Amino acid sequence: MNRSGFMGAISAPDINVNIPGLKKIVPVADIQTGKNAFGAAGFGLYFYFTDTIDLLTGPVFFFDKALQPGSSSFLWTVQLDIDVTLFASEPAPVLTPPAAASNGP
Repeated sequence: MNRSGFMGAISAPDINVNIPGLKKIVPVADIQTGKNAFGAAGFGLYFYFTDTIDLLTGPVFFFDKALQPGSSSFLWTVQLDIDVTLFASEPAPVLTPPAAASNGP
């Protein structure tokens, strides 16, 4: 078993579609060499619905299918990404209550 290898990925330029519900599409590909359970190559498309919600889908081809469940030579993958801001980069402004109205002396 080969426990070493190369891992790489590439992304093509964005394809801006700007149609309702779909902002852009980004073609991608990656590879991890080595005759082990992680050795595979894949490609797919990212579908960006907003700047913070996207879906990646495409096939993954394994280099050693004997190490995969069911001796599968490939699988189809789907990945949903939702970005959530956990901490604001700037503190929220402090709101002060308005001064009480005076009816005069």
